[in-house]
Amino acid sequence: ETSTRELHQAHDALHVERRLREEADGRFEATSKELINLTAQYIRTGGADAIAKLTEMQCMLCGNMLRQPHTMAMCSHTFCKECALPQLYEESKCPQCKIRANRSDLVPNVPLIALSNKVWEMLEGK
Repeated sequence: ETSTRELHQAHDALHVERRLREEADGRFEATSKELINLTAQYIRTGGADAIAKLTEMQCMLCGNMLRQPHTMAMCSHTFCKECALPQLYEESKCPQCKIRANRSDLVPNVPLIALSNKVWEMLEGK
């Protein structure tokens, strides 16, 4: 049987997880806006090559510019979808900070996907 104490602990854990998700959502929005502004500046001054060199556009797993960027909902770390999925299946943790996570925590970063697709088009069109 589940004790009252265990139920309270589970309830508290859910509240902590919900708060972490809300904080991560706020960080994700702020980071996306900053990245879009930074990228607009780089497009004006250096073009696709400059954007591809931004550390914010690099996947920490493969080291290349992001392809199909997906962001961890709990911590806002971003990776190529194809790089992060095998790691999540294997470890059930964010590949960067190791916070507990699962596949549903890896969400498409829609603004960054649009941006990276455009930059890849520019780079591959050379």
